[in-house]
Amino acid sequence: SRFGGTKQLEAISDDGKSKLSHLIDVVPAGDRIYMLVTAGPKGHATGDDAGRFRDSFRLLGHGADSQSAANPPAP
Repeated sequence: SRFGGTKQLEAISDDGKSKLSHLIDVVPAGDRIYMLVTAGPKGHATGDDAGRFRDSFRLLGHGADSQSAANPPAP
């Protein structure tokens, strides 16, 4: 998976006027949460552009050695 097997939440949201469509991904990784959001005209969330944007992201180094509050970067 593009997020290293990490469970994620994906949702599609439209504004109340049916003018904007949003594709939203929420991905927990260690003590962090990543949120990817893309918005466009109606139908955007299920279109190729939104999928390419989402699929362009990868979690890197989210194993035991990854940077986190418990494992901050060296000064």
